[in-house]
Amino acid sequence: MKVSVLGAGAVGCMITGLMKKHDPSIDLWLYARGEHAQQMRRSGKMELLGPWGSSHVDVNVCQSIADIADSDLILLTAKSTATEEIIQAAKPSIGRSVLVSLQNGINQHTLGRFLDPAQYFVGITATNMSIKSPGVIELHLAGPTIIGPPQGESIGDGKPFNPPFLKLLAKSGLPFLGHQPIWEVQFNKISVNSLGYTSALSRSNFATECLLENKWRRTIAVPMLAESERVLAAAGITIAHVPGPSDVLRLRKALKLLDNPLARYPISWLIRRRGTPRLIYSVEQDLLRGRPTEIDFVNGEIVRLGNQYGVDAPLHKLSVDLAHELEQRRENRFLDRVEVIRRFASLLKS
Repeated sequence: MKVSVLGAGAVGCMITGLMKKHDPSIDLWLYARGEHAQQMRRSGKMELLGPWGSSHVDVNVCQSIADIADSDLILLTAKSTATEEIIQAAKPSIGRSVLVSLQNGINQHTLGRFLDPAQYFVGITATNMSIKSPGVIELHLAGPTIIGPPQGESIGDGKPFNPPFLKLLAKSGLPFLGHQPIWEVQFNKISVNSLGYTSALSRSNFATECLLENKWRRTIAVPMLAESERVLAAAGITIAHVPGPSDVLRLRKALKLLDNPLARYPISWLIRRRGTPRLIYSVEQDLLRGRPTEIDFVNGEIVRLGNQYGVDAPLHKLSVDLAHELEQRRENRFLDRVEVIRRFASLLKS
């Protein structure tokens, strides 16, 4: 079984690395760039960190994108900003391979220009991981990954979506589920990530320094979620529940509870006492490396959809504008959390 990854960063490496760890017979090929790729090419391995400790798995790092040819499964985990470039270059080598896109934002419109809709699938992942150092990937949260067909209509007369490649991906030991129509969970994830991306502008801990803090929660989280809800309602998009903690429907209820002092103090005490993993969003990693962020494909997607259906989304636009402002800086690429709150508060008053 040959499995390849296009854009083998944290997500692609962790998922397929765990697949290889549990099934060494998998022939794993990674298309990656930079020092991360060079380190894995030199050692022929990647290191995976998580609850299991440390594991090293054998990998092949592609010399060219053509090395993905004859794959049984291709995982596309490239940055959304690079989707068109990488899929155009890979198309001659994809052949009849099944391709699964696990990227931030909505990328169907780009993939559909190059691939047969029956050949590729798209999804979202609530699993959070990061590249700790070149060739070393750390798992922070083992959330579910949900995948479905890109078409507007459901496949199989509304039957559950459970293709064979889900069982292959599940060899990772991470939860994989099928869902259709997929945008019901994609926009759930976008609504949550829009807050996470905003927290990343100040490198803040999303749970303890944002959601549990009254000013951040009331000035940013609650108004932004309400704004997303208005846009999605205008577009006629319903939201489906996502298992696990990264579910916007569950988050809305939690935010209401946190505004009740009788509930807020025990919830805050419990979370701070138990501790929560600090989620590291791609925006933070990109700003640290001086690269363009994916903000246009998450917060920017709400802005685009709002423009399409005549609903303003100024809070999401501010988040996009701040990220682009930070992208242009050569140093001090993050804002102070108080400054972020001030900028949003000023917009709400205007």
